[in-house]
Amino acid sequence: MISSKKIQFIILLALVCIIVPLCASEPNEPNKPAAELKYEMSNSHTEWQLGHSPGKGPIRPEYMAEFYIKSNDLPQIDRNGTFEKPLQTNIGMSMSSGQKEFLKTSSSFDIISETSLQKPIGYIGIQLYAVSQEDAKKMVQAFIELINKRVYEFRNEYKQEVHEREQGFIQAQKELPEKKSDLKAVEQEYKELKEKIHPLSPDTEAVDLASKSIIEMNKTLNDLEIELAGVNERLKTIEKYRNEPVPKRSEVASKLDVMYVELIVELSGLEAKKSMTGKINSMEQRFMSLFSQQNDLINHIKGLDSTIKDYPKLIERWTNDLKSNPNMQPPEIYQNKVTIYPVENE
Repeated sequence: MISSKKIQFIILLALVCIIVPLCASEPNEPNKPAAELKYEMSNSHTEWQLGHSPGKGPIRPEYMAEFYIKSNDLPQIDRNGTFEKPLQTNIGMSMSSGQKEFLKTSSSFDIISETSLQKPIGYIGIQLYAVSQEDAKKMVQAFIELINKRVYEFRNEYKQEVHEREQGFIQAQKELPEKKSDLKAVEQEYKELKEKIHPLSPDTEAVDLASKSIIEMNKTLNDLEIELAGVNERLKTIEKYRNEPVPKRSEVASKLDVMYVELIVELSGLEAKKSMTGKINSMEQRFMSLFSQQNDLINHIKGLDSTIKDYPKLIERWTNDLKSNPNMQPPEIYQNKVTIYPVENE
């Protein structure tokens, strides 16, 4: 039979085999494309357009960069084609002042929605406008940086989940034997105490009886405190009169002696009753506490068992997502090619 420690080692080894390839397959930095892009300058002019409508804005572009990309997380295009997001990227900071103003005021972004012979299957056409050739190249780089940043954020969230599940799995394996040992001790004490105070009652009935008993005994203890306070005060009063000097032992003094003895006896009885009530009350409260601890430990152990059983599968599935989920892959530029067109003047 394989020991539990060997089983734990095998599972941990499997987790390592899952996580190591994940780290090795990390995508490029957000501000770096998957491969070196090839820029081609076209001799053909193009129009400044947003779909079938002319571009809008006070600044006209001089160039348009066009490429085809495969990505499931493209930026949204507004109806005017205004696209300021490139300014939020590292490469965007190095754009010319004219390009920065153009991005804030004029149409600079369009998605080619129509199918054409040039459009490769599975790719989406992107058109980015700029006031210079260099700014057109930077627009493409900034566009890719935006997508890569989203990919990185998404991947990091997943990686954090994988890490937390891995740590949870290791912690569960460490904690499970301890909690099982705690449960065994609690169950034994609970069984012994139940045999003493509620031997013939089922668990739910015993808990109900204990709860009612605690309420009643708390009331009894309060009543006893009041009685004890009254008896002690009467004893003090008798002591006061007994200690007063008298010429000879009178009938009043004899009565005080009798009352004193009677109160001492009553006080002893009340204290004994209080002590026993307190002991029973403590046992009932301990019984309730053990019942609660027992249920909490049982549920906790079930959770640990579930963690040990389910987490390796979750880690494997999420790791596979990191490798294959399109939303977590860097963008792919068709043939790594970008074509830059001069824009026609009015």
